[in-house]
Amino acid sequence: MGKAVDILVIDDEQVVREGVSRVCEVAGLTVDAAADAANGLECLRKGHYRLVLCDIMLPDRDGFQILKETREAGISTPVIMITGCSTLQNAVQALKDGAVDFIPKPFTVDELDSGIQRGLRLQQILEGKEGADRGRACPKGFFRLGDLSWVQIEPNGVGAIGVTDCFMRT
Repeated sequence: MGKAVDILVIDDEQVVREGVSRVCEVAGLTVDAAADAANGLECLRKGHYRLVLCDIMLPDRDGFQILKETREAGISTPVIMITGCSTLQNAVQALKDGAVDFIPKPFTVDELDSGIQRGLRLQQILEGKEGADRGRACPKGFFRLGDLSWVQIEPNGVGAIGVTDCFMRT
């Protein structure tokens, strides 16, 4: 196994990579950064990370493709999607594809820190085998949003969202 680092941030904006790095370093977390999907995926293949923060819009492929490729490679590191294109469709798609959280840009230090802490707590739970309910089926009539939540769109357009016990523990 490669080196152990807490966070991998994959974003083509240098200011975002540097900002995330500063917030993480203040919290005592180690950070690697990649400016594109190819380098980010290479980091994931060679290293061990507790959490990934990944932009949706990257120059060489989108964050949804990164989610797919990491899962196909058997990499189970939790991924938080960050994006300046924060639509409901992107949020739902990110969660459906396996992201554990979705943080719209621009984000505050508190929003970023809160998401990171939840993601790290999830990784801790999963490594401790406490997350046995992670893959359980969602209720009948609902649609899965990744491994930890589900949604049902009611006739009036309102969405009812539910989460697993594992998510609540994070």
